[in-house]
Amino acid sequence: MIHKGANYGYAEREGIEQLFVSGNATINGKTGSQLAMPFPTNSDSLTVTGTVGSVTPVYPVATYSHWDGDAISSGFVYRGWRMPQLHGKYIFGDIPNGRLFYCELADMIANDDGNRTSLAAIHELQVVFDSPYDSPDQGRVKRRLFDIVAEEYHHKGGTASALPGGANTTDGNDPDGVPYGRGRADIRLAVDREGEIYLLSKSDGMVRLLVSLVLPDFQGISVSNRAVSITWSAIPGLKYRLEHKQSLDQTNWSDILPDVTARAPSVDTTFAPDSSTQHFFRVVLVP
Repeated sequence: MIHKGANYGYAEREGIEQLFVSGNATINGKTGSQLAMPFPTNSDSLTVTGTVGSVTPVYPVATYSHWDGDAISSGFVYRGWRMPQLHGKYIFGDIPNGRLFYCELADMIANDDGNRTSLAAIHELQVVFDSPYDSPDQGRVKRRLFDIVAEEYHHKGGTASALPGGANTTDGNDPDGVPYGRGRADIRLAVDREGEIYLLSKSDGMVRLLVSLVLPDFQGISVSNRAVSITWSAIPGLKYRLEHKQSLDQTNWSDILPDVTARAPSVDTTFAPDSSTQHFFRVVLVP
């Protein structure tokens, strides 16, 4: 949150951590969590050249460490209509590795309380993309945005094995332990007059519109020997859960486990109901 005249502590602080600026190359530019150094226990006051007295820095309402990214992109509170589930949420990303996140705006406002350790929860958005280059066509597939940018970069004539530039996180692995492959996706977010969000990626020269997934559609249902077989459209790589209830007057849905991870554009599962003559079904995405 921006406050008129506030000092946010840089370059003594980055996020809620101490930032080390030193002639010692092993610690220069690193934060406390990277060096396993605790936050200073003495007074949180900084001496700033040109000011009278010390300054107490103002801390952010949401933050992630350099273990998860290198630099936060631009961000916006979503006010469009193409992603109704994200309406009113603050959407942003990491510039080099292309991960996308959101925070609840109300959570951010509530944590603007002057307490260094009061932070809004950050949630990661998953990306689904229909590549124009795969053969045979796999349709919409869950992917890393970093890989989408790298694919387009190489199809536009990029000859280097890695994306242009460099960053600490992309020299290593993502949270699932999968190597990025080095370089930078170099993303920014922009918003149009309708409140829709566009993703600009410099490394492949693309502008992409963010939209929400179409909800899964039931494609078929059959009954044999009291076993119900149900098929629905799916996105490969995403996890789904089939739920049921015996009356629409019931408040809660019951899970039909186990969850199913899609390996193809459709998923089917079999359910053996009890003696009830009527069942209603729905499919939900599992985070």
